[in-house]
Amino acid sequence: MKEHIAIIILGSIIAISICPAYSYAGDEITITSREIVEKLSRLESLFYGLEKRFESFEKYVEKRLDDYKWTFGIFITALFAVLGYIILEIIKLKQITVYTQQNTATKDDVAVIQKGIETLQNNISAQPKLEISEFKKTAEEEIRIVKKDQIKLNEKIDQILQYLKLPDLKPTMQMA
Repeated sequence: MKEHIAIIILGSIIAISICPAYSYAGDEITITSREIVEKLSRLESLFYGLEKRFESFEKYVEKRLDDYKWTFGIFITALFAVLGYIILEIIKLKQITVYTQQNTATKDDVAVIQKGIETLQNNISAQPKLEISEFKKTAEEEIRIVKKDQIKLNEKIDQILQYLKLPDLKPTMQMA
């Protein structure tokens, strides 16, 4: 910037010194070297003031850009944090959905077995030919199998709850 000012001042001095004084309508205008120096010094002070204003404007713009960089960085960080949280919640929701589907299927299986036992008991009471002791053994065996399945189911539920870190959601089934 200083180089430009020096070139402008030097060009002005050369132009004024080379060109003769012009006369308009018979009047002759003469400029003394003292007037030239005064005007050039005023121009120089004006250019110096402009230079200072440009420097202060550059500092202001740099400060604003730094502020925007920080703001943008914080915004992006918060955005990624929220996005990560949402993804984790979606994964947990999928795991819970799978768990409930498996648990529902197991409950349905237990209900079918219980209906089968009730049907067998009704058939036994309707047909006295069957020996009750054999039916009791078969029913007790079915009940043992169901209880074993229930224990396995409870273990699976415990494993899933430990993985998901959820409160106890085990179904309460009472077997007769």
